Amino acid sequence: MRTLLVLGVLLLGCAPAEPEPPPAPPQEDADAVIAAGREALREADLSEIAFGITPYVDGARLAALYGPLLEAVGERVGLPIRLVVGESYDDMQQRATDGSVDVAVLPPYAYVRAAEEEPGLHAFATHVTDGGLSYGAYVISLEDGPVAQIDDLRGQPFGYVDVASTSGFLFPADRMLEEGLHPLDDLEPVFLGDHDRVFDAVLAGEVAAGAVFAGALLEGRRRHPVGERVRVIAKTRRIPCDAYVARAGFPPAAAKAFGQALSEVSTRTPEGRRLLAVGLQINGFLPVDDAHYDTVRAVAERVALAVPTLRPDAQP
Repeated sequence: MRTLLVLGVLLLGCAPAEPEPPPAPPQEDADAVIAAGREALREADLSEIAFGITPYVDGARLAALYGPLLEAVGERVGLPIRLVVGESYDDMQQRATDGSVDVAVLPPYAYVRAAEEEPGLHAFATHVTDGGLSYGAYVISLEDGPVAQIDDLRGQPFGYVDVASTSGFLFPADRMLEEGLHPLDDLEPVFLGDHDRVFDAVLAGEVAAGAVFAGALLEGRRRHPVGERVRVIAKTRRIPCDAYVARAGFPPAAAKAFGQALSEVSTRTPEGRRLLAVGLQINGFLPVDDAHYDTVRAVAERVALAVPTLRPDAQP
């Protein structure tokens, strides 16, 4: 939901005291999992792991935020990890399905779409943010602007992130439909590419309102001296956090080792806090499977009834 950045979810206003991530479920012997993963990578004759990420915020910020984490995970699994920032949401979804990246972190909706296109793609982990496995998205506007509630959006220019963004389009669209507002036909939609641009466009008055995930709202208020002028007029349903996925054909033992290495990084430890920079807004990682994203599938189905072009079999 679609960094970054930022990848998590914090509530409005000042950040609360950092919550503890939930404890990881019982696992196999960690060193045995890592050893099996290293052996699988050797047998696959890989010299590096290409790790892809969707550009939900500026690519340079993503590289700075994820760099320390990926370096630590690479040392644990025995191969360097090369960060690949997608050119767009669709670009990273395509890279995950065509195998041009080995592992990727995909926004939930992008993962659901990618897994339908390539069943061999599978989620193996997610991150914990604000102490939980889900985050929020908001519809935002200016305090003194023309939009004070959802009903005021009709006919107004509205900033979305990308049609493939979970928090920057899909869940806000579902929220509007609940209020009897069509997310495209009843507004003047403007797709701005990432969450920071949406926040900035709202603050500058370039659009009357927009949709961002909670971390982008917090970060936007930090970035701008007058960022507090941006207010929340609606919240969406909670969204499962991003999916860490392995391409079809990537050794299962290697994916398991990658997940194990991630699970060892947590804000419970000084080293974990160093690796998980404040801008990343991640507390830790936990294993998940495909079913974790069934709620996103349900929302996507509802929105597709109103916006048929979102269906996977829709003709261009």
